[in-house]
Amino acid sequence: EGRGTPRNITESYKWFLLSSAGSNQSTTEAAKEYIVEIDQLLSHKEAATVQEEAFAITGNQPIATDEDLLSALNKYLEEDKKSVAINLARTLSSRSNTDGQVILGLMHYNGYLSITKDLDEAYILFKRACKSLNWEGCAYQVGVLIDKNQVKEANQLLEHISKAPPSGDWVQLHLANLHYILGHTSEAEEAVRNVLINDPINKEAKDMLSKISKKK
Repeated sequence: EGRGTPRNITESYKWFLLSSAGSNQSTTEAAKEYIVEIDQLLSHKEAATVQEEAFAITGNQPIATDEDLLSALNKYLEEDKKSVAINLARTLSSRSNTDGQVILGLMHYNGYLSITKDLDEAYILFKRACKSLNWEGCAYQVGVLIDKNQVKEANQLLEHISKAPPSGDWVQLHLANLHYILGHTSEAEEAVRNVLINDPINKEAKDMLSKISKKK
């Protein structure tokens, strides 16, 4: 903060790294929050240099983990702090974190603050996540293939991810929507009814079922 000494974020980063390697849970958690913030202000080279200095002192590697960064990213998305969210998504994506790739892909898919809408970039990020077995990445990749009118490829990938999807209403509704768009009304209806079995009053599922019934 520059109180009583010149402001120096790299020196600050080093001391927070050292604090995060301590045994006091309250201070380590506080330190991790600062690490996440300062990590966005430093270049990868600067951060790596400071991390090496801290490692030499502690014998540990007290850097922000992917879990720390993802937690902070979700927090900033909820708080609509878009600039910081973009930086964190890019950092996670550069670490080959599939959740970060999906979130950054959605930013490119929808257009997000300084990121202009770019289907090709979104497709690349979703495909990378999908190759690492991230189901959401595969599902969003199907959506981009549909938008790009690559129907054959979309159908093939959708068939693959429909075989053993993860549990959850969101998954079933997402599958239902993709099947609906591609004209697979029976498969779309089955996915919606899977949701309604566990949650008979799910409004989104009921609306989707009504839409499917009108198309049949």
